[in-house]
Amino acid sequence: MAQYTQTFALLKANLKRDWLKIVVWLVVLAGIFIAVAAKFQGIYGTHNQIQTIAQTLRSSAMKSLFGPLTHASLNTAIIFATEMAVFWAIFMVIFNYSLAVGASRGQEESGLTEMVLGGHPVGRLAPLSAAALELLVADGLFAIITGIGMTLANMPGSDGSGDWLFAISLAAVGWAFGMVSLLFSQLVADSHNVAIYNYAFFGVTYLVRMMTDVSNPDYTWWSPFGWIEKTNIFISNNWLPVWLFIILGIAAFAVAVVLNVNRDIDAGIIQVRGGKRRSGFLRGPATLLFWNQRSVSLFWLIGMALLGLAMVRSSIVLANLSMIHRLSNKFWGKVVSERLRKIRYCHSLVS
Repeated sequence: MAQYTQTFALLKANLKRDWLKIVVWLVVLAGIFIAVAAKFQGIYGTHNQIQTIAQTLRSSAMKSLFGPLTHASLNTAIIFATEMAVFWAIFMVIFNYSLAVGASRGQEESGLTEMVLGGHPVGRLAPLSAAALELLVADGLFAIITGIGMTLANMPGSDGSGDWLFAISLAAVGWAFGMVSLLFSQLVADSHNVAIYNYAFFGVTYLVRMMTDVSNPDYTWWSPFGWIEKTNIFISNNWLPVWLFIILGIAAFAVAVVLNVNRDIDAGIIQVRGGKRRSGFLRGPATLLFWNQRSVSLFWLIGMALLGLAMVRSSIVLANLSMIHRLSNKFWGKVVSERLRKIRYCHSLVS
């Protein structure tokens, strides 16, 4: 236990440093989520509105974005959970990545970790443990605020178990991916490469989720990010994915602990490859910035291209549905008009 000495003191210092970032993220994530839940009945409150959006969500493009919608009996709460689960889980992952990198590798790069461990009676694993606890506190606050907000929103079709499962599962997916980020912080020696590893891992899990949702949803269990869909919120309220997120987070933290005690401060398990002595990308600040950000930029370009492709496909589906709706209204309008004309004609003959 000596290796964890002063963990809570470092946690207090971390929260004092990051309190504004945490508050802003919580206000944005929890606040917008609750606001959408409160107004969702006005968007999809009637049977016709629910059936229209359900037809759209069952298209392949929408399956790749939000996951499959297989339940036959739908209501406002189920539509809300389908549209928001994957979408909000992405923001929770980004939030936890930001906190995890700053509380682990970011502190080592600034020299703060070496100063704390060298000049104070602090355990070797205290900084890593404090970072993990900071993520737990931030995600716990999100779960509490969101759970209370969902309960107060009281959407048609919602229930207490589903409300809290939704809030806790979103917090759990963020915390689990944050723990994986702490693992990557032990592998490489700078926050830039940690971010690359983080988003590469997230990108792979997201792509696996997209492909399996369209081809065979049973295979989505192979993607940690796809577990958020398997909660079946407001349908069966499956808590198994939450436990899987907890197991993943604990396993990632355990591996991070093992790696941490087997490396030097401000160093990584994976050695950075040396570059060329003379490179055209080192001629000025602009080229140096481009070279340093090339991997992250490439990842985001590919991600935005895939997202754009999915949005284009969904727009085509929506356009086709709108055209079908207009044609059906036009057709049935003519039928009704003809029937009314015949009725008026018959009425005139009788009169």
